[in-house]
Amino acid sequence: MKKIKIKEGFTGQRSVELPKAIIDMQENDPLVSTLFVTYIGYYPKAHHHYVDRSIPITHYVLIYCVEGCGHYRVRNHDYTVKKNQYFILPANEQHIYYSDETNPWTIYWIHFSGALAPYYAEGAISPQSILPGLTSRINHRNEIFEEIFACLSQNEFSPDALKFSSSAFFYYLASMRFLKEYRASLGIDLHPSCKRTATLSPDEVVRLAQRYMGENIERHLDITAIADYIGYSTIHFTRTFKKITGETPLTAFNRMKVNYACHLLQTTDLQMNQICHKIGIDDSLYFSRLFKKFKNVSPSHFRNSHSGNNKSHFRE
Repeated sequence: MKKIKIKEGFTGQRSVELPKAIIDMQENDPLVSTLFVTYIGYYPKAHHHYVDRSIPITHYVLIYCVEGCGHYRVRNHDYTVKKNQYFILPANEQHIYYSDETNPWTIYWIHFSGALAPYYAEGAISPQSILPGLTSRINHRNEIFEEIFACLSQNEFSPDALKFSSSAFFYYLASMRFLKEYRASLGIDLHPSCKRTATLSPDEVVRLAQRYMGENIERHLDITAIADYIGYSTIHFTRTFKKITGETPLTAFNRMKVNYACHLLQTTDLQMNQICHKIGIDDSLYFSRLFKKFKNVSPSHFRNSHSGNNKSHFRE
């Protein structure tokens, strides 16, 4: 049977492609021309995603895999990219990349260019890991992406909007390329790898677990994964967490997801299925039930009652 290969058209996908005239404008702006976005998007669970550029493009391609895995070929080498890894494909070179058949990737991706682009892309042709941890700030990085996307999706492309997106993209790339410094800037020196001992206080256990949940808000986590991260058995971890917070870890994680969904409902025009992907839930009906359980109203009712609160209008 012939394999299905598609370039786009995935449920919950979002993308913004800048017109050539706007790209030309960025190339001629002294502030923006050093590093700028030309195309940006998010593809959740991209089954059969396949891109073959036998005719090279003039822009660099950053792909950040947050779920599943994928494969790519460049410079006659084959690579596999896994969850919590990214890579950057060089400009003006042939390449192929595609989602895994059995474990399709969820990816943030950005095409970019500029005088400094080669320097930010250097050394990232092979997969680079960004593993979750106490100071990983993964969710914060995703919020930077959303700010860039929201700015460009206004479809006005004003000079100030282009300058802002360029400046924010510098920070976004820096959060990947200078990972140690990005994490250290949070001001936390505690790390689970040196704290997974019996010396952890119950409050520290809860704090570590809550931060880990926050860093993985877009993922499916079960109690075993969270307990393993802390270094406790599931029973001991659940008892400790519930004693301090009054609720189970999974209830707390679901509450965190719903609260983040509230933020997205209030500040964006994302569709319900897109919000589901942003909080690691596949079933929109389950999301609606979960939301109502915590907020006593449906997601749509919540959005309607909070309409007009400085939303960012995402273009599909």
